[in-house]
Amino acid sequence: MKVKGQVIGAMSFTLSGERAFTPDERSFLLVAVRHTAQALERARLYEAERHAKAEAVAAGERAAFLNEASALLTSSLEHEATLTGLARLAVPRFADWCSIELAEDAVNDKDPVVATHGTGPNMDLARDLWRRQPADRNDPDGSAGAVRSARPELHEDIPDSLLSASARDEEHLRSLRELGLCSAMVVPVVARGKALGTITLVSAESGRHYGAADLAMAEHLARRTGLAIDNARLYEQAQEAVRAREEVVAIVSHDLKNPLNAILMSAGLLRRSSGDVVRVHQQADAIERSVHRMRSLVRDLLDLARLEAGRFALDRQSHAVGPLATEALALLQPLAQQKGLHLEADTVPAGTARALCDRERVLQVFSNLVGNAIAFTPQGGRVTVRARANDSEIAFSVADTGPGIPPDEQRLVFERFWKSRASRQGTGLGLSIAKGVVEAHGGRIWVESRQGEGAVFLFTLPAAG
Repeated sequence: MKVKGQVIGAMSFTLSGERAFTPDERSFLLVAVRHTAQALERARLYEAERHAKAEAVAAGERAAFLNEASALLTSSLEHEATLTGLARLAVPRFADWCSIELAEDAVNDKDPVVATHGTGPNMDLARDLWRRQPADRNDPDGSAGAVRSARPELHEDIPDSLLSASARDEEHLRSLRELGLCSAMVVPVVARGKALGTITLVSAESGRHYGAADLAMAEHLARRTGLAIDNARLYEQAQEAVRAREEVVAIVSHDLKNPLNAILMSAGLLRRSSGDVVRVHQQADAIERSVHRMRSLVRDLLDLARLEAGRFALDRQSHAVGPLATEALALLQPLAQQKGLHLEADTVPAGTARALCDRERVLQVFSNLVGNAIAFTPQGGRVTVRARANDSEIAFSVADTGPGIPPDEQRLVFERFWKSRASRQGTGLGLSIAKGVVEAHGGRIWVESRQGEGAVFLFTLPAAG
């Protein structure tokens, strides 16, 4: 069989017995072959045209969907609400359900954004299964694998063997089979070269089967989503920077105003002292205290700026644990005696251990922690510094017999500019800086407290090898 000089096939006839074809029969057969070839060619052209039209319609739908998705993604900088809207836009137009998972949400055990289409037991099962059996972060495939590899996955068909390989147990496998999964795509959401999460599109009851063009559309969608998330985060960071600047201005203006007023008042009194030596010394002391307070505020602000910019330099050396704690207490002993407090160190369990640290910065941490303990411990109370050591780290603690910290405040104590309801003194930067210093050393810092039973601040430093 030929069409336009090209052989497209052959037609054969089988007879029960031997016979010779007449010229008319041969002519008839040749005509039949030609008509058959033409009919097959017309069918092929019709099918090609139908497929082209269907693909054109599908391409138009994909383009329209991407345009709507782009408009949605740029409509708001609240990325959580935007992602929920995006998942709902995809369902049921291109999926029976859609999941958008961000890597940071997985770390924080936060549920993914899930949108499903349809009603009945299958869709209820899908929603329930997605929440009861979240993706394993160590899985080489699926959303976890796509985040690690930054490569998409396309499953044009989902055979039972794939379900068996994905199931965690028999119950999970039964649930997956009940869903009637047909096809799926998992595409990484990437921004500035970093995988932020994944978009998963799944087909079930609709019977849709995804192909290369669908995957290309999903990748376009993921790129636009990544850009939108990145823009939203940059906006949030900019807003946070503005809030931080306003907080700094408010704190600095308030905390500098008092010592400046004290200096101004003391200077005026000095002018009117008429040679009274005692009075001159008192006013000079007041000026000196005010200057120290302003210097302390400026130092704290500079430290905070360096920590946040990642330019906090440390001079790490090996230091004996015992003398480090003893020196820290010696610096604050006069303040404790003023309040009638017992200040003591228990470093015996640390033995001869040595910490790899910046001595001045660690003394600064102790100054903040012990200074706070002294401020909140009533007269006659006790502040104790302890040290313990193991092969890899030194654990320090500062315990007091003060009123303790309410549970709702414990998660806030290391926030910058935060101040306890019990006190409005200071800048609210000390514990935030202490946290930054400890973490710059590679250590950890935390608080343990029960109201009415005092507080214990603990931090670790790396042991010197």
